[in-house]
This record gives sequence, structure tokens and C-alpha cells, in this order.
Amino acid sequence: MSAAWKFPDAPNTACFTTTEVLNGAPIVLVSHDYEGDWQFHAASTETMLSSVKIVCLADMLRRDDLLAFHPLHVADIASEQD
Repeated sequence: MSAAWKFPDAPNTACFTTTEVLNGAPIVLVSHDYEGDWQFHAASTETMLSSVKIVCLADMLRRDDLLAFHPLHVADIASEQD
């Protein structure tokens, strides 16, 4: 992750992810909804409630350098709902 923080949300912003992502599965979907919630998902389409985890935004960006490099390329659900 670069030294300059490129997101309007603070590094300690709570985000949703799954056990699969935390265990190293590639992140294939990132969403930032109209309420400001961030979600980071793996390819699995059957996420169990028990696998949902809460982590900070900075930790997710440390896991995947591409997310930190391209902060504007994530899916922004809020703009799609306008």
C-alpha cells in the first residue's frame, strides 16, 4: 500500500469480508454501497453467515495491492442506484 491514503474513508473504516478472502482467496468483487459500507468478496457465491468477518479498510488494501493502486475502480453501488 502506498504511503498516501487515496480514499475518502478513514483507514480504520469497518468493512465486510469473508473467511475465504482472509484465508487467501482472490478478491473478485468490491462494493461500496450507498450507506458507505465496503464489502470484499471472493468468487464463492454461497457465503455462509458464519464466514462473514469485519476488518478495517486499510487491512483489506494491504491484502491486495491492486485495490490500493486503483481506488476508483471498485464497484460503487451507490452510483449505480442513481
